[in-house]
Amino acid sequence: MIYINSRAFQEETILRNEQTEEGKWIVEFTFQVTHEEYHDVTVLLYENDFNVQVGESDPFQAGILQYSTDTVNLYEPGSTSRYTLALIGK
Repeated sequence: MIYINSRAFQEETILRNEQTEEGKWIVEFTFQVTHEEYHDVTVLLYENDFNVQVGESDPFQAGILQYSTDTVNLYEPGSTSRYTLALIGK
């Protein structure tokens, strides 16, 4: 489980969970977003100022390095999209 500002995200795959040479943490993962969750997730991501915790590890402050979705239309009830989100420590 990955927590962003206390909101839990069930990751499908963790693509990266490592420190850069400068000592900043990068975590990149995929997760599903449903039509019902879309608005809340989008509002959260637009804040771009996060307290991130991966599992039981120590939390760190981060912002978005990169993100993408495999679907742009989550307005239809029952639709889902896979998000790929990369966060980097501040």
